[in-house]
Formats: sequence, C-alpha cells, structure tokens
Amino acid sequence: MAAAHKASADALHPGYGFVSENAEFARAVIKAGIAFIGPAPESIELMGDKIRAHNFVQRNGFPVAPSAIEEDDPATFTFRARAVGVPLLVKPSAGGGGKGMRIVRDLATLEDAIAQARSEGQRYFGDGRLYVERYVENPRHIEV
Repeated sequence: MAAAHKASADALHPGYGFVSENAEFARAVIKAGIAFIGPAPESIELMGDKIRAHNFVQRNGFPVAPSAIEEDDPATFTFRARAVGVPLLVKPSAGGGGKGMRIVRDLATLEDAIAQARSEGQRYFGDGRLYVERYVENPRHIEV
C-alpha cells in the first residue's frame, strides 16, 4: 500500500501469490480509493475456503468430483470418505500450495492420512477442517 500511495497509483494488480489471495489486502486497496484489479474480496474469501467453494458450486448446479466433507457430519466422515473410494485426496479446507494434502491409494492408510492432513492444516493455516475427493490420476488440465 505504501508503494501504491508513493506512486500515486489509481489501480493495483496484486500479482500472484499471497497478497493476490488476501481479501483484507483487496479491501484495503479499495478503501484507499485505488481500483483493485482482481476478484472481489468476497470471492477471494469464498474460493480460499475449499469447503465453502465446493458447497457454493454444488448448490449452483455445477458438477463436483465425488467427495465427502467432514463438517457435514464429523462422526461419519471416515465412513463417507471410504465410500468415495480410492484413489482419494484428503485436503485441508484452508490449504494451498499442496500443504496438508494426502493421496490415499489404500483405505488402510486413510485414518493416518486424515490425522496428518488435519495436523498440517491446523499448523499451516490455523484451520483443521478437512474434506476428501476422488483423486484424478494424471490429469491433462484442470482449471476452475
């Protein structure tokens, strides 16, 4: 923000990486009267929470990979995760950069993968919420 003010910028593109995914930064730019060239802060928040994003797109009629979300019913999460089948990807909701993700190819390792993913999600992002989805082996291109 100091650099934008010093340059008398009337618009700011956050580039790629941490500030581009920071809703509070986007709000600060807008509050300073500078055009933020990027998604709205609300969109950044929504897409930064994989569970909220998953629920949003599903509610709006878009197809999603077979999955199970822990917070839907924590007591049955492991059972529902097993029902998705392998290969399975265990992911922290707030994760990014591959941190906390675990590929499960053998359901005997699922509970350990859940514990490790939860621990890393809590440690890196302060959020231990998890979900699982079918792991796509060797994708050609996936973009949302």
